Amino acid sequence: MIDQPELGKLIRKKREAEGLGLRELARYLNIRHSHLSKIESGVVNPGVGILYRMHTRMRFNASTFNTIFKNDVSQEAVANIPACVIALALRESLFDV
Repeated sequence: MIDQPELGKLIRKKREAEGLGLRELARYLNIRHSHLSKIESGVVNPGVGILYRMHTRMRFNASTFNTIFKNDVSQEAVANIPACVIALALRESLFDV
């Protein structure tokens, strides 16, 4: 299970790699930039809807999922997973539901 600060760092790194500003991604996610900043800092947990929208915008890859789930996930497997399933899986990895 990934801890919240580690996920926040992953999200920030992916956002920056995509060339997205904090405010730009926050607008896309329909949240305040201050809330996104708190997610990236590990202060608050993103909800399933936010994780889903993040994935649809930034398309998390196998490397991201390997880091999150600490296992071997192929890029082909990630490409075939619907975004809503990925968001739910991320949510469960955060909260161990």
